[in-house]
Amino acid sequence: MQTRRRRGVVLTPAGTARMAAARQGLAEQAGTGHRPSQEWLAELSGLSVRTVARVMAAQAPVDLHSLAALFRACGLELTPGDYRNPDALAEGRSEVTIDWGEAPPLTTFHGRAQELATLRSWISPGGACRLISVLGLGGIGKTTLVTHLLHELAGSADPPEGAAGFHTIVWRSLRNAPSLDTLLSDWIPRLPPERPEGTLLDRFQRLIRERRCLFVLDNFETVLDPGRAGCFRPGSEAYGELLRLFTDTAHRSLLILTSRERPLQLEGLEGGEQGVRSLRLGGSVEAARGLLADGTLRGSADDRRTLAVRCGDSPLAVKIIAAAVAELFGGDIPAFLDQDAILVGGLRALLETQFARLSDLERTLMAWLAIRRTWTSAAELASDLVPAVSRSRVLEALQALQRRCLVEVKGERFSQQPVVMEFAGERLIGTIAEAIAGSGDPRPLHAFALLTTTAADHVRASQVALLLAGVAMELRAQLGTRRAVIEALRRALTRLQTAAARPGEPVEPSHAAGNLLNLLHHLQADLTELNLAGLAIRHAYLPNVPLQHSDLSHADLTGSVLTKTFGAVFAVASHPDGRRFATGEITGSLKLWDLHQDQPLWSLKAAPQWIWSLAFSPDGGLLAVAGGETAVGLWDVADGRRLRRLEGHGDQVYAVCFDPTGEWLATACGDGTVRLWRPGDGELLQEWKAHDGPVAALAFGPGGERLVTGGADGCLRIWNGAGGEPAATLRADRQGVRSLAVGPCGGWIACGGTEGVIRLWSLADRRLVLNLSGHQADVMSLAFSPDGRVLASSSSDHTVRLWEWPGGRPLAVFSGHAGWSRRVCFSSDGHSLLAGSSDAAVRQWAVPGGTLQRQWLGYSNWMWSTDYSPDGRWILSGGGDRNVRLWDAASGALRRTLGAGEGWALAACFDSTGAWIAAVGGESIQLWEAASGNPGHRCRGHRGEILTLEFSPVEPLLASGGGDASVRLWDPASGAARTVLRGHRDWVRSLAFDGRGERIATASHDGTVRLWDVATGETVLLLDRFDAWVWGVAFTPDGEHLVSASRTDLVLWDLRQHKPVRTFRGHSRWIRSIHVSRDGRALASGGSDGLVHLWDLASGERLVSCEGHTDQILSVRFRPDGERLISGSADETLRVWERASGRELRTLQPEGLYAGTRIPGVSGLSPSALDTLRALGARED
Repeated sequence: MQTRRRRGVVLTPAGTARMAAARQGLAEQAGTGHRPSQEWLAELSGLSVRTVARVMAAQAPVDLHSLAALFRACGLELTPGDYRNPDALAEGRSEVTIDWGEAPPLTTFHGRAQELATLRSWISPGGACRLISVLGLGGIGKTTLVTHLLHELAGSADPPEGAAGFHTIVWRSLRNAPSLDTLLSDWIPRLPPERPEGTLLDRFQRLIRERRCLFVLDNFETVLDPGRAGCFRPGSEAYGELLRLFTDTAHRSLLILTSRERPLQLEGLEGGEQGVRSLRLGGSVEAARGLLADGTLRGSADDRRTLAVRCGDSPLAVKIIAAAVAELFGGDIPAFLDQDAILVGGLRALLETQFARLSDLERTLMAWLAIRRTWTSAAELASDLVPAVSRSRVLEALQALQRRCLVEVKGERFSQQPVVMEFAGERLIGTIAEAIAGSGDPRPLHAFALLTTTAADHVRASQVALLLAGVAMELRAQLGTRRAVIEALRRALTRLQTAAARPGEPVEPSHAAGNLLNLLHHLQADLTELNLAGLAIRHAYLPNVPLQHSDLSHADLTGSVLTKTFGAVFAVASHPDGRRFATGEITGSLKLWDLHQDQPLWSLKAAPQWIWSLAFSPDGGLLAVAGGETAVGLWDVADGRRLRRLEGHGDQVYAVCFDPTGEWLATACGDGTVRLWRPGDGELLQEWKAHDGPVAALAFGPGGERLVTGGADGCLRIWNGAGGEPAATLRADRQGVRSLAVGPCGGWIACGGTEGVIRLWSLADRRLVLNLSGHQADVMSLAFSPDGRVLASSSSDHTVRLWEWPGGRPLAVFSGHAGWSRRVCFSSDGHSLLAGSSDAAVRQWAVPGGTLQRQWLGYSNWMWSTDYSPDGRWILSGGGDRNVRLWDAASGALRRTLGAGEGWALAACFDSTGAWIAAVGGESIQLWEAASGNPGHRCRGHRGEILTLEFSPVEPLLASGGGDASVRLWDPASGAARTVLRGHRDWVRSLAFDGRGERIATASHDGTVRLWDVATGETVLLLDRFDAWVWGVAFTPDGEHLVSASRTDLVLWDLRQHKPVRTFRGHSRWIRSIHVSRDGRALASGGSDGLVHLWDLASGERLVSCEGHTDQILSVRFRPDGERLISGSADETLRVWERASGRELRTLQPEGLYAGTRIPGVSGLSPSALDTLRALGARED
C-alpha cells in the first residue's frame, strides 16, 4: 500500500526558536509580558487559528505561503533554514544537487574495485570522514576514480541511502589556481541560501554545518609550492584555512582532494578524531591491461603484462606508450620491448622521453597549448607562431601529437591533459628564464608569449598566476632578489634595443618585449623612461599602467592592450544582434562597442554629465539616452548621429524604455512624471504624474499592454498601456525603489531598492511571491534573461548576483568589481551578462557558470577632492586614479603621491593640526602622517562607498558619510568607530562640523539636511524643504547659519529660527561643492556648469565668477587666510584662484599616463587607441 505524501512544510527547531523569540519581542512591545495568543496571531496574519496552531506544533505540514505570512506578522523574513519537508525527513530522501563543474566525462573504467570499496565506506554517513585525499603520480587515475565514484552517487540519489546523504555535490578543478575567495564566491551560491554575514569562510562554515555537502577539489597540487613539498605557493596560503575548517571544526560535510602530493598540513591527522583519510594510488594492473586490450596492439598476454609493468601500471603512461608503439612499431609490442625504450622512474621521465621524440614544431605547439590553457583551434595556434608557419603544417603536427596521446581533441579544437599541460608549462618556464638570465637559448623568449591579451580574462589570470609568476620565481631562484630580477629584465630589454628596427625598416615579429614588459609590471617595477623604439611589443597587457617619458617611436604594438579613456559606467545596454553593446558614462560620454574588439566603434558626448539609462529599439536602429538633463536623445546606432531631442521634462530623466513593438518610448523623470513618446517623429503622446518623488525605473510588459514604474516613494505602480491609467499600486520598498524588471513571459515583476532586498511580485494578482536576500547595499539594477529562467542583480556592494527563477535559488556571485555595480543586461541569447560599474569597467560574464570572459577597463583622473593644510603651505588632492597627492602651494610642484587606494579618492582632508591626512577609497578611509607620508590606520565599517569626510576642528575626531546612508565618527588614533549616526534614507553626500566641533551638518540624496549633536549622536534639527538631492552643506564660522546646495540653488539658513534667510542663484546646472571662508564673508560654489562663483554672504551678491575649467567642478576650498581658493574639476585639473578678482593664478595637473612618451611611427594600434595616447600626454615629435 502506498503511503500518501504530505504536502507542505513544518518548522525546524531553528525556525521554532526564531518564532518564539519574535513572539516574546511582540509581548515586550505591548508591555503585557505575555506572548501573543494564537487567536491574535491569526488575526494579525490573516490565517485561521487552526493553521496557526499547526505551525506552532511543528508536526502537521502547512503551505509555504501561510508560514511566510505568519513570519511577516511577527516581523520576520522566512528563510530556508526555518522549515523542512516532513516527508523527506521521514523517508530519508535527499534532494541532491550536483554541479559537475570541470569534471571530465565518464569513460570506460577498468579495475580499482578495492579502492572504490574503500572510498564508499569512507564517504558513507557512518564513515565519519571530513576530508579525503586521493594521492598519486600524474596520470595514475586519481581524477578518473573520483569521477566514477561521484557518478555512482549520482545514479543512486533516489533510494533512501542514495548519495550517501549528501544534499549538494560540487566538483571544481584548481588547474588555474584560483584564489580561495574566488572559489568560495563560486561555491556559496550553489548551496542553500544563508545569512550573508561575516567573511566568505565564515559563511561557508555555517553552510557546511547545516547541510551535508560533498566538495571535490581536483589538481590540488596546483596551489602547492613546487619548491617546498606540501607547502602552499605564495598567494594560495588561504587554502590552509579551508583545510583547517574541514579538519578542526564541527560540520556535516566532506572534502575530497586529488593531488600529486599531500599537503604538509594534513601530516599526522590521519585516523584520528579529525576524520582525515588518504588513499594513495599506485598503478592499476586491471586499468593498464584494460587499456591495452582494445585490439590496436599485437602481442601475447605476457607481452601486455610486461608493457604495463614497465609503464608502472599508470593509465596515462600506458596510453602514451601504446600510441608510440602503434606509430613507431606498427603496433608490435614485442618489437617495442626489444628496444628497452621505456625509462622506469616516473611519468616525468616518460614525458621527457616522449618530448625528445617530437619535432621542433610539435614541441612549439605543445608549449602554445600550455600557454592558451583552453580548447584552441589550429587557426588560433597558427596565428601565434613566430616565425609564421602554414596552417597545413600546424594541422599535420597536431595530428601527430594526437596519435601520441599528447593532445586531447574536441571537435576541431585541441587541448592537453592537466599533467601534460603542467609538464609543457614547466619546460617553457625554464627555457624562458634561462633566456632572460643569459644562460640559455634566447629564441624561446621571442617565440612564446607568457600571456595572451586575446584570452578570456579568467584564462589570462591563470597565465599570470602560473606562467608569468613561474618565470619570475625561477629568475628569483637563480638571481637571488627581486631587484636583481628587475635589473636582468631591463638588461634583456637593452639587448633587444640594440637589434631593434630603425625608422623605415620593418619590425620583426617577436614576443620578447611584451614578455619583458609583462614581467616588469608583474614585479611592480617602474615602467617610465623606457626605450622601446623600433620593437615588436606583442601581448603586452598594460591597462592603466604609467609609461611616462618612454620612447615608443616606430614600435609595433599589435595585440597589446593599453589604457582606454572612459569613466565610471552608469548605463549599459546590449544590442539585439548580440554582437554590440552601448555604454553611458558619468562624463556624459556615449560609446558603442563590439564584443570582440578592444576599442569602441564610435564615441561621442551625449549629455553634459552622467548618463543614467540606455535602451535600444527592438529593431536595433535607435538608441535612447537619458542623461543628467531634462531631455532625452535618440541616436542612430549605425553612425552615432543624434536624430532628435525629446524635450519637456522638468528634471533629470532617470530611465528610458521602448515597448516591444518599438512604437512607444517611455521616459521617467525626477519630477515624478512619466512621458510616452512616439520615437519615429518625437511626438509627445501622453504625460502623467506617476509618483510622489523621482521615478527611478520603468519597464514594459512583454506585450506592451502594461507599463510598470518604480519610485523614490517606495511604490511600484502598474499602468494600462499608453493611456497612463493606473491599474495597481504595490508598496515595494520602505526607502524607495531603485530598479525593476518584468519577466519576459509577463508573469513576474522584480524590484530592488535601498534595503538590499529583491522582491518578486506576481503581475497577475499583485501578490508578493518571494524576497531574495544577499546584497549588502542598494540594488542598482535588475534584468531577466531572455528565457526568464535567470534573474541578474547588481548592487552598490560591488557585486553582481544571478538567481534561478522561479525559485530564487542563488546561482552565482560575481565579485570582480572595485566600485558600485551600476547596470546589468543579458545578451540576446542569454549566454552572457554585461555589467557596468563605477570603477570604470565593463565586464562580460558567462551565464550561468560565472566565468569572466572579458573586461574593458577605463581610466580617468577627475580631481574629486581638494584641501589646504592649516598653514596654507600645502594643497591636497584626491583623484579618480585612486591616488592622493600633496602639492607645494607656493610653487605648484608635486611633492608626494600617497599610494593608490581601493577606489576613487572622493574626499581627502587635513586634520586641524596639519599632522594627519585622511582620504577615502571605496568603503574605507586611509590615514597618513602628513610629514612623512607613512600610513596610519585604515578605518572600515561603511557598507557602501564613502562620499564625504571631515576632521573635527577641536579634537581628534573624524566624520564620514556614504552610500549606506550612515554617518560614522572615528578615533584617528585607533582607527575604531566611536559612533554611527542613522537617520538619512539615502546617500550622505556632504558633511561639515561647526566651528566648535559640537554639531555636524549632513546633506543627503533623501532631500534633507540634518544637524547632529556630536556628544549624543542625536538629530537636533531636520531641514526637509528640499525637492531634490542636497549636494552640499557648510557652516558659517559663528555656527549660527548654514548654507545648503540643492539643484542650482544656494540657501542660507538661520539655525536659531530654523528658516531660510537668503537664496543665491547663478549656476545653470547642479551645484556640486560649497565652502565658506574663515572670515565668514564669502561663499564659494562650484557647479556642473564648470563655473566657480564667489558670493557675498551678507548681501547675497555674486562677487565674481572664476572661468577656466572645461568640465564640472567637483570641489572648492578656501585657503585658511581666505585670500585664495582652489577648485578641482572633472577636466582633471586643479586651479588656484585669487579671491578678490577671480583671476586664475595657477593650474595643477598630475601627469597623464603617457606624458612625454614619444609615439612617431607607432603601429598596430587603432585610431581611437592613438587618440587615447595623445589625450594622456603622448607626443609625436
